[in-house]
Amino acid sequence: MKTRLLFFCFISLFFLNACASNENKDDWSLKLQNIDNYVIEDHDKKTKIAILDSGINKQYMTTNAITKSYNVITNQNKTNDEFDHGTKVASIIIDDKIGINTNVEIFDIQVINEKGQTTVKNVCEGISKAIEYKAEIINMSLGFNSNSKQLHNCINKALKKNIILVASSGDTMSDQSDYPAEYKDVISVSAIDEKKELFAFSSTGKIDFLAPGVNITTKNTKGDYITNEGSSLASANFTGVLSIYLNKNMDRKEIFSKKNIENVKISSKIGNMLIFNK
Repeated sequence: MKTRLLFFCFISLFFLNACASNENKDDWSLKLQNIDNYVIEDHDKKTKIAILDSGINKQYMTTNAITKSYNVITNQNKTNDEFDHGTKVASIIIDDKIGINTNVEIFDIQVINEKGQTTVKNVCEGISKAIEYKAEIINMSLGFNSNSKQLHNCINKALKKNIILVASSGDTMSDQSDYPAEYKDVISVSAIDEKKELFAFSSTGKIDFLAPGVNITTKNTKGDYITNEGSSLASANFTGVLSIYLNKNMDRKEIFSKKNIENVKISSKIGNMLIFNK
C-alpha cells in the first residue's frame, strides 16, 4: 500500500496552525463529557494506553505518565514529533491543565514520520509493540483510505489480546470511514462541535461514537496551547473518557451501558457519545 498523508484535510491543517488559545480547565469539551465529575481515588488503577502516532514531545508534558517510548521507523526507544500531531493527541489525555486523565500510563509509539506519513507496515509494528507492552487501549488517530489484509490481520491480533482499539473516522468528507476505523471491532470516533453538530469535513461511513473534535485546546511541540479540530482529537477525547472507566475497573458491558452514553442527533441518524457518569 502506498504511503499517504493522514488525519486532516488541508483546510483543517490550516486551522491547526492558525488558532491560538489560552489553557482552560473549564473547556467546553471537558464539560460536555462530564470530566469535571472525575476525582482520582486511592483504589483507581492506571490504565495502559498506547498512542500510535507521530511521537510525543515530553519536554512540555508536565506529568510522568509517559512510561515507554518506541520509534518503529528508527527502531529506537526515542520518539521525535516533528509533525506536531502526537503531542497534541497526548495532551488531550494527560496534560495537567487541559487533559482528561493524568492517572494513566502512556506508551508513546511513533509510526508516523515528519511529513505526516506512515505505512501499513509501520502501524502493524506499532500494534505489535503495544501488545508487547500489554496495552489496554490502542489509540490510532490515523487512517488509510483503503482496506489492507495485512492491517486487518494486525488488528485481529490485538483484538485477540482483549485490547480496546480506538481510531479516528477520518476527515475526508467521504461516505466511508478510514481504516482501521472502518473495521467492525475497532471503535470509530468522529468529531462534533460545541453544539453537538458533526464536523463539516467528517467522513460519514462507520461511526461508532462521537466526541468533541472542533475548537479543541491542545498543547503543541513548542509548549503552546492552541485550538485544533478533527477526528484525531475526537478519538483522543473518547480514549481519555474510556480510560477513566477502566481506572475504575469497570467491565466493558458496564462501561458501554445506556447510563454512560448520551444520544446525539446528527443529520437523520442518532450517534452515541461516551460521558463520565459517576
